[in-house]
This record gives sequence, C-alpha cells and structure tokens, in this order.
Amino acid sequence: MPHESAIWAVEKNKQPNLYQSYQPGHSWASIGKPGASGPPGLVTVPAVNANTTTQDEPQCGVDWRVEARAAFPELESLCGAEWSVHVFLTELLDIVRKAHRDADTETLDRAYGFAKWCLDQPRRFLADAAIVSFYEHLFDDWELRHEIAERLPDRIAERVRPLWEWRLPVERLAEVDQLLG
Repeated sequence: MPHESAIWAVEKNKQPNLYQSYQPGHSWASIGKPGASGPPGLVTVPAVNANTTTQDEPQCGVDWRVEARAAFPELESLCGAEWSVHVFLTELLDIVRKAHRDADTETLDRAYGFAKWCLDQPRRFLADAAIVSFYEHLFDDWELRHEIAERLPDRIAERVRPLWEWRLPVERLAEVDQLLG
C-alpha cells in the first residue's frame, strides 16, 4: 500500500493498470494502481522542490548542468538549480522526436550523446535518470522506432527492457527486440 500522503491515480496512462503518481519527496513516477504489480526495476528518484536547492549534485558526483549547457545552450532555462535532470531529459526527448522527423543529425548526435553521457556516469543517479526519463519513453512514438533503434547504445536494451516490457504491447516489444538484436 502506498505512503499515506501519496497522491494516487492522478493521470491514467494508456495501459489499464498504469498511472502517473506523485509521492511527496519523490518525482512523478509510473506505477501500477494499488493492488497491481509494478514493472521490474522501477526506479524511484528524489525530486527537486522549486522552493529549495537541487538535490542532484550530491547524488551525481558531477554537475549535469555543465554538460547540458554545453550540448544544448538553447535549453539554458532548464539548467537552473530549480530544475531537475528529469525535467531536462523529458524536454530533450521532445527535441529528439522532432529531430528524428526533421532528419536533424546534429541535434540527434547532441541529444543521444548527452543521454549516453548520463548513462555512463559512475554513480547511478544520472544513469537512472536517463533510463526513466529518456530511454524508457523513446518507443512511445512508435513510427520512429527504426530511426531510434539505430541510435541506441548496445547495452541499453538489457537495462531498459524491463520497463519496455511494462509499457509496450507484446508484439511491439518483440519488434523492438528484433530491431535491437
């Protein structure tokens, strides 16, 4: 059962047992409704309250904002202390989808490069953030699956597949496996 102060079933997702929820002290997370089992490997991440300083740095070991500003100066407004890396990666995901449609390889190189940089950090915070706020949602825009699959790092499927199992219908997951195989 959830923590008493948790807000449940805030936004119903496309899957019948999947809801977006918020627990105080944590970020928005995809979870199963009460009584449903969640996806294996679900990661709960600390949130940043806009009224406090960021909690990212002690967990990251590096300042992700420096890399983000260098790769995406146009997203400078999302690199302030009041924003979390999860917000940045979510915005980056929208940019990636547009860049795929526009065949903008320069933007795609920067975006996938930043996500991979997060994934490669020695502490888990940024890697987990990249997984749950970027890689997990890449195949939500299904018509881009071929282009996306070509850009994914080799080892990403083993780390994100449990979340894709939860999000994607069986036939789509099989196609993703084939594309990444």
